[in-house]
Amino acid sequence: MASSDHQVIGKLVKMHNKVAFFGLPSKTVFDHPEEHVEIVKGNLEVIVLSLLSEKSMCGYDVIKEISNKYRVLVSQGTIYPLLYSLTKDGVLRAEFEKGNMRSKIYSPTEKGIKIIENKFNEAISSAEYLIHTLKKRK
Repeated sequence: MASSDHQVIGKLVKMHNKVAFFGLPSKTVFDHPEEHVEIVKGNLEVIVLSLLSEKSMCGYDVIKEISNKYRVLVSQGTIYPLLYSLTKDGVLRAEFEKGNMRSKIYSPTEKGIKIIENKFNEAISSAEYLIHTLKKRK
């Protein structure tokens, strides 16, 4: 990513501190962007864990991935406390990249892999239950 992209995202994050907002238009998102934001915010932990189970990355890369994948920008003030909490709980490990003492790379621990799998199953079960009950209304 170009340095100008980093600056733009940094300015947006400062303007919208601790607020997720709808980003780029996409054919895969809801007609009502605020609903999409609430779904992402409500499932942020599972989304972050999903991304980190696919590949290890720094907090900034997590923000970029969420923005690219879900069209929602989440601030550093939201992501980093979550990453710190998950690290403190032993779900993630944080290590400095060789030669780069500026950014920590987050990845699941052995214990974390089991916890992540349980969280995924719970999220999927909850979503399936919600869908099932909503379909019954018709």
